[in-house]
Amino acid sequence: MTRWSPLASLALLILGVGTAEVASAEPTTYTLNGGRLEVLVKYDRNALIAGHDHVLVSTGFSGTVTWDPDNVGACKVDIKMPVESLVVDPPGARQRRGLEGDTSDGDKKTIKKNALSKGQLHSDEHPHITYKATGCRAAGNGAVVTGTLTMRGASKPVETTMAITADGQSFGAKGAFTSSHTAFGFSPYTALLGSLKNDDTLTFYIDVKGAPQ
Repeated sequence: MTRWSPLASLALLILGVGTAEVASAEPTTYTLNGGRLEVLVKYDRNALIAGHDHVLVSTGFSGTVTWDPDNVGACKVDIKMPVESLVVDPPGARQRRGLEGDTSDGDKKTIKKNALSKGQLHSDEHPHITYKATGCRAAGNGAVVTGTLTMRGASKPVETTMAITADGQSFGAKGAFTSSHTAFGFSPYTALLGSLKNDDTLTFYIDVKGAPQ
């Protein structure tokens, strides 16, 4: 009869033979610390007067993402963007979205004032745009993320296909989705008795980076 030595038992434990499968790593929570959140606002091509498209870029967003590549459904996303932090057409933004030309400093100031006004984002009453994920499912090298976007006091579901890179030491996510002014209860900006106005569609671009907490 072969005797079973303590040394053999230790070797099997080290090799993992006959033992329970080692539990997978816990999800990593990353604090967002870089990248961009942008909103493309286009003018209405059917209006009597041709306007200009503009990119509003958040320079002060914050948030966290919890991610586990082995358990995509466990994802959590929580982002807050102060509307006062929006910058109109900062350097490089128009080029990223395929827009020609530049916007003068005076026009940028006027556009931001209009964007934050009572008829638009109404920053006095609603100082933040927020996003919170409600679910994720795997899609290629990333995930389809469903969540709730809250803007101007109204909350609506949105779905975004995100390309995600994460290794426990850094995190990156990139994607885009469309919504509209009217979905959140307000009309696109108009001027000159409606001869000049914005299109209803809003396109949100996400390109964020993070580090583990």
